[in-house]
Amino acid sequence: MNDHVHILTERNKFRIEYVYGQLKADATRLLGLPQTPWAKGAWKVFLEDKEAIASAAHYIEMNPIKAGWQPQHWDFVTPLSYDEIE
Repeated sequence: MNDHVHILTERNKFRIEYVYGQLKADATRLLGLPQTPWAKGAWKVFLEDKEAIASAAHYIEMNPIKAGWQPQHWDFVTPLSYDEIE
């Protein structure tokens, strides 16, 4: 989106604050910006069941379409395989 980002990631060894901090820093660097455009912190929700994860993935996929944009597909994004949700 033009004013926010949705990220759905599986649990890993890193705290979520570290993960989104790294994503913000890398995006700022790759955009060639002298300072970060990102707000401090992030809104984060921890999903515990398959239905909630699938619903979040669907929401993220549909968000640009609802805004009148084309579906977004990125080389660095792995689509959610609903069969792999634990």
